[in-house]
Amino acid sequence: MRRITGAAFVSLDGVIQAPGGPTEDPTGGFAHGGWLPPLADELVGETVGTLFTPPFALLLGRFTYDIFAAHWPYVTGEEAAFGAALTAADKYVVTHRGDGLDWANTTRLADVGAVEALKRTDGPDLLIQGSATLYPPLLAAGLIDRLVLMTFPVVLGPGKRLFGDGTMPATLRLADHRVGPRGVVVTTYEPVGGVETGTYLTHAPSDRELARRSPPITEETSMDTLAPAADLAAKRSPVFDESPAYAAARRDLLAAEIEARRVLTRLAEQRRALPPGPVVVKDYRFRLADDREVGLADLFGDHDTLVTYLWMYGPERERPCPMCTNYLGGLDGNARDVEQRAALWVLGRSPVARQLVFARERGWGALRFAQTVGDYYARDLGALTPEGDEYPAFVVYRRDGDAVRVFYAAEMPMDAADPGQDPRGAVDIAPLWNILDMTPEGRGTDWYPRLDYPQSSSSS
Repeated sequence: MRRITGAAFVSLDGVIQAPGGPTEDPTGGFAHGGWLPPLADELVGETVGTLFTPPFALLLGRFTYDIFAAHWPYVTGEEAAFGAALTAADKYVVTHRGDGLDWANTTRLADVGAVEALKRTDGPDLLIQGSATLYPPLLAAGLIDRLVLMTFPVVLGPGKRLFGDGTMPATLRLADHRVGPRGVVVTTYEPVGGVETGTYLTHAPSDRELARRSPPITEETSMDTLAPAADLAAKRSPVFDESPAYAAARRDLLAAEIEARRVLTRLAEQRRALPPGPVVVKDYRFRLADDREVGLADLFGDHDTLVTYLWMYGPERERPCPMCTNYLGGLDGNARDVEQRAALWVLGRSPVARQLVFARERGWGALRFAQTVGDYYARDLGALTPEGDEYPAFVVYRRDGDAVRVFYAAEMPMDAADPGQDPRGAVDIAPLWNILDMTPEGRGTDWYPRLDYPQSSSSS
């Protein structure tokens, strides 16, 4: 059984980005690369020497690996011996990509499960350097045995952090600590479990305290500064020769529509304000129309956002789900516009060729299709049950350096459906339902779209 040590150079405000030099990692506009050398002292050198005493193996994220691989194999002079030691050491890289891993003794690990399997084997202990994206999933999985933090007396502001968004709360035990002559504090911590909470409050809260906990809505927290919807609706112009009753009812409806629009605006703002979502640690694979197999990160192309729709067209289905088909019909008409802002892919469990045959049948020409390799992706999304039942899945992903995070996944539990309705989200993307909501008959309670209709059901 191997031990995993996370060792990091870190500022007082938790930044670990580009300690070694200005060009090491300027992503995100980071302007303070090289903050470590002016503050390094004998304690830092001693700590690093101990960490890299053979035998050791490196456990790296892809971004840090690329930095190391472009530097350490080529150093000369005083650094040559250290560079040779890193080249000789086993290096395990957690990455979705398989290209460019040509530094000697490099092995690709697909996900956290592969790290866990490696940890169970015999061999040198594993040392994490840099690789901020590894800490949240490895800590959450309980795979890190100790943290050696070299904290420098500097505050850097924005930058990649050791414990970024998505890190699972945990309690650590201080195993050792030392202070260097330049104020660097070297601490060794061991995770011991979750976070326990308590309170120093020994009496009932005052009325003022209760009021503080429930602050009133102010202009900063509401849309009260907008003109009242009723005042705006009163400015509408009649259409044709409206009766007084119709005009009054339509005015009230317009006011309600304005309020609904404002609710949807706040909903969109709340969605965009979500904190960073979970990192996708498994190496899900997809097969494209040209038979290439790619990872989730490859589907982004040149974009930082990826919109995906997993439709119900598994290999066991003779024909696709009619509801998914209706949804994709509207999406096809907007696909080229969407792809000016984000990558867009339709994912299915059937081979791409089979999906494209149906797409051509429907006249779709803008959507891009990919096949999920295996059923791991669908199962992990909850879109494929052990009994083989399929469900659709709309998921938006966001690129975060070398990592991929979930930004938003549409969800609506069956129990959340209102009486007489199917479970559906707050925004219907398919044009069908929005148009029917504007008709006298509405959506109906027993009608669903079909793949084919009798010729008489529409005018020619």
